[in-house]
Amino acid sequence: MAAFPGDKIPLAHPDSLRRALSSEGRDLLRQAIDDGRVGIPATGLLAAIESDNELQLKQLLEGGVNVDCTTILEKNHHPGNVSGGTMTALMLACMLKHNSIANALLQAGANVHARRPHNGATAMCVSACVGNASMCLVLSRYGASLDAATTSGAAALLMAAEDGHLEVVRVLLGAGASVDQAAKDGATPLSVAAAFGHLEVVRAL
Repeated sequence: MAAFPGDKIPLAHPDSLRRALSSEGRDLLRQAIDDGRVGIPATGLLAAIESDNELQLKQLLEGGVNVDCTTILEKNHHPGNVSGGTMTALMLACMLKHNSIANALLQAGANVHARRPHNGATAMCVSACVGNASMCLVLSRYGASLDAATTSGAAALLMAAEDGHLEVVRVLLGAGASVDQAAKDGATPLSVAAAFGHLEVVRAL
């Protein structure tokens, strides 16, 4: 199965179309269809990720599907308050905590440095937001930056500290994340942990 030449704005399985796309997403989809950039193989890959079907995923990857294809999330109602918008297949797997799927994508060469267009978040940031400590560790071993920040200057450690994800904080600190890196508004991991009353995180920092 050959990869479609522009697997950039594929969709998850058809019955998720209504809930997966915002009005902005529908406009992007319409343009993608017009440009011939929506492909069935990429759609299948995203469906495999959503359903945590590792066998199907590996078959599609072996067939040449773009491992870095993207999908469009609606603005709200995602784990860890992950924002809507475009994200890669790897980010989706990390967000859903489908870690065997995420590992398979990494083994197939998924780009750990890819960023979300609207806010600059990486797969590491997404994993930290949802408390996926295991994937934070795995991503670091694949060379993902621990301190890559979003457009607001927030890195993974700050995100984990803000949401009280103690195990993520421990993993990131153990891997060498900068404890003093501040966001553009001056917030640091310690200040946000204290502000939200995450005392165990404060102690860890």
